[in-house]
Amino acid sequence: MTEPRLSPLLLAKGLCKRYPSGDGWVHPLRGVDITLYPGQFVAVMGPSGAGKSTLLHILGFLERPDMGSYHLRGRDVSCLEDKALSRLRSSCIGFVFQSYNLISQCSLVENIALPFLYHPEPPGNASELVLSVLEEVGLSGRKTHKPSQLSGGEMQRAAIARALVIDPLVVLADEPTGNLDTENARKIAQIFQKMHKKGTSLVVVTHDDEIARAADRVFYMNEGRLRE
Repeated sequence: MTEPRLSPLLLAKGLCKRYPSGDGWVHPLRGVDITLYPGQFVAVMGPSGAGKSTLLHILGFLERPDMGSYHLRGRDVSCLEDKALSRLRSSCIGFVFQSYNLISQCSLVENIALPFLYHPEPPGNASELVLSVLEEVGLSGRKTHKPSQLSGGEMQRAAIARALVIDPLVVLADEPTGNLDTENARKIAQIFQKMHKKGTSLVVVTHDDEIARAADRVFYMNEGRLRE
């Protein structure tokens, strides 16, 4: 297990979120606290509709909480404007979606390089970084392929490569094996294990026991509340 260091990478306290639903409200988050230390691997489990994806979206600046505080590397990001959050997300957060979110008209290399279009300071060696992460996830032989030419497992590995290419502070993954068969799910779990061994900080929402076993800490979420 990775030993926590003095300063948390992510520190969220009292996160609340609600959405209107019919004549009432849905409360996906009810006062959630979560801490992630550098190099730590956290898994979040729980039933569908428990609030797991909402939590991940808030940690990745895709949504804002209605209440609560959120610090990234000691900086309070709760009240930043949208433009500042977008810059921070582009440079610090790698997001892996269950549905892959690859652009069908683009080649694999173009899809992996997409984060650099929004990066505040894209590196001069962007092409080398793209090829490097493709090699890391075992897709170096698929550089010119379009998403329609890839299997589900390959598309998810491409989504992971896209998250890694900016060398983010943290990778957030939402059910990365949810759409995959057993064999491809195992390959994705192994990639996350390798990322963890290299020191990547991870928060993974999952139903996959293999991913959960590899994590330093496992949280269970139900009815908008989180417990370890």
